[in-house]
Amino acid sequence: MYNATSCLFRTVVFRNSKEQTIALAVEHTKIVKQLTEECTSKYGTKFMYEYSPETFTQTEPEFAVEICNAVKAAWGKAGTGDDERIIFNLPSTVEIGPPNHYADQVLKLEHGEESKADAFLDRVFLPQHIGTGKNRCELASPQRPRSVAMTRSFIKPF
Repeated sequence: MYNATSCLFRTVVFRNSKEQTIALAVEHTKIVKQLTEECTSKYGTKFMYEYSPETFTQTEPEFAVEICNAVKAAWGKAGTGDDERIIFNLPSTVEIGPPNHYADQVLKLEHGEESKADAFLDRVFLPQHIGTGKNRCELASPQRPRSVAMTRSFIKPF
């Protein structure tokens, strides 16, 4: 599940406050949780949950921590097992700063004072067409390897 979290999207596009943006993410996380629990009890399927604060690099770091903590609390199952942890997909699809800026944001989310990311599993989104993407991912991963989602841009001739 994802929703745009940057100030520009919150205020201009959606005309939402920070509180409304968090409420939206929490409400939909609870809906997904209910549906997955029903499916698990009926069919035995196990689910992991992935949340993406879209426009992550343009989102205030403190707000990114706040909304991810709220989503993690709403999901409620974020334990230490691989099938219980929550994935935070932290996209960096628009260059707005040097690679260390993105790395600092990821580390603040994972290790910041307000972060409750003890069961944190994240995915770094790396568009292949961005030259500094690999540097961002490496700087954001000093302690342990992360999942790196690669995308490719294709131009299809008509």
